[in-house]
Amino acid sequence: MKRVLFLVFAILVAGFAKAADLYVPTNYDTIQAAINAANNGDTVWVKDGIYTGANNKNLTWIGKRITVRSVNGANTNGNMGDVFG
Repeated sequence: MKRVLFLVFAILVAGFAKAADLYVPTNYDTIQAAINAANNGDTVWVKDGIYTGANNKNLTWIGKRITVRSVNGANTNGNMGDVFG
């Protein structure tokens, strides 16, 4: 019985875990690296800049329920189609 209660408690605690904020390029060099490190519920924040290279376009969420956002909102000078393929 104690094991069952412990298991239920562990599942509940895991379900209420605080979502993390991951920052590109502060914490991760590429957007895809931040997505790879993220867990369900996390937010990947992308700071202003031009992100080039294979791990910054044609991104994949790998089935994760995460949010990817710009720190300062939409950039009218950029083309998000380049990022999201």
